[in-house]
Amino acid sequence: MRLVAILFIVVSVFYSNIRLANAATPSGIIKDFQFIQNGQVIQPNSGIVTLSRTTFSIRYTGKGAAPSVYASFNPKLKKQIKELHDPIVSFAGTGSAAYPAQLYVDSEALDMYHGWSATFETAWGSVQDTKGRDAYVALKNSLATDPLIIMSGRNYTNFEPQTDGSHLFTVRQINDFPPPFKPVTTMYLILFTDETSLRPDASTYLLNWAPFVVEFKN
Repeated sequence: MRLVAILFIVVSVFYSNIRLANAATPSGIIKDFQFIQNGQVIQPNSGIVTLSRTTFSIRYTGKGAAPSVYASFNPKLKKQIKELHDPIVSFAGTGSAAYPAQLYVDSEALDMYHGWSATFETAWGSVQDTKGRDAYVALKNSLATDPLIIMSGRNYTNFEPQTDGSHLFTVRQINDFPPPFKPVTTMYLILFTDETSLRPDASTYLLNWAPFVVEFKN
């Protein structure tokens, strides 16, 4: 009976670890991002950040990684966030440009694939050269599970390095709307970090991620 009990515990722990590995939990970087408005840090409530309709900043306080952001008006992103799990991979060249101090918000949902699937091959296979394919295979083979691939453009350029080592993105315009950001009401954000600053020649890299919902007061 004791052996049966031990086996039950081992099996339970094993399947618990599988559930944890596949759970939609961020990669431990939520604490490294802050939303700042009028000199105050705005604390999220259950992942929702409520802001006034004026200029705000996103600050990344972590070290050794490059921050980026993907934002969408599409509520489908809420469902996609629940499907996110580590590991997440992206490719060089997926950064997007925006005007200084402008947060570009997409109307589409996240461009996401479960590994190098037939769907990914159709959409992006012709874009990837041999170096990119080989780098993906090498990275995939080093992982315990097949990764998710994210190809949506993320904005790096507006996160400006600060003297204390942090990065600050001051948002003075959302798409074409200055404050009071009419008619923006709700945005779905995924904040990412990666090691492109440490490995600028890499073709593929892992993403850490943290989801937030931003709502503006009427």
